[in-house]
Amino acid sequence: MNDLQKFNSSVPVNIQEIVNEVLIGREKLNAIRAAIKAAKKVNKPTYDAMKAEGREYGERVLDYELMLSNFFNSIPKTSGGDRKSEKIKSCSSATFDKSAKEQVIYDMGFDKTEAHRISQLTPDAVQKAKTAARENNDIPTRSLAIQLAKKDKKEQSLEQTNPEKYTWKYIYDNRWNYANDQMMLVQFMENYLDKVDDEKKIEICKKGIKLFKRIAAELRN
Repeated sequence: MNDLQKFNSSVPVNIQEIVNEVLIGREKLNAIRAAIKAAKKVNKPTYDAMKAEGREYGERVLDYELMLSNFFNSIPKTSGGDRKSEKIKSCSSATFDKSAKEQVIYDMGFDKTEAHRISQLTPDAVQKAKTAARENNDIPTRSLAIQLAKKDKKEQSLEQTNPEKYTWKYIYDNRWNYANDQMMLVQFMENYLDKVDDEKKIEICKKGIKLFKRIAAELRN
């Protein structure tokens, strides 16, 4: 039994329910948004009620997409058997020129791009997207959740590179050192300014001096 067969035998029974909720949910959300937009021109109570129901349904779809994200990320990337067999060669490359993971995703009704977007969702990002939607009386979107997930990933990467220097507390506690660094740049540029006669370079130096002085002053306040 190959890896793909082993994986398929361990797929949760309810995975098809999750897939259906996502596929149908996206289409339904588009219809809900259109209906809400039309209701805005009718009366406010109806609009507010539809907005609340739409937000609740949007959260439901995001939750199912998060489940699907976990599922996609658990699929092994190994090939699904002998790809060079005569039987496979005789079939359409559009059907078989995929990794085992891509084939599973394709059979579930998703293309590679859509699956990649869903796979980027994280519990924290989804929760933040839902919170933001509630605060703004809006429907949570997958796009916002993905943006938040990317932001979280980038911040975690920076913190791992130098955990202390990328926290506001560290900058606040060491603001005098940062301010002194800015003033050293000012001194350097002022010394350089005395040695140049090119008007363009002089103007750039003056702007830099003004900027670094302002940053230093803000850090010291």
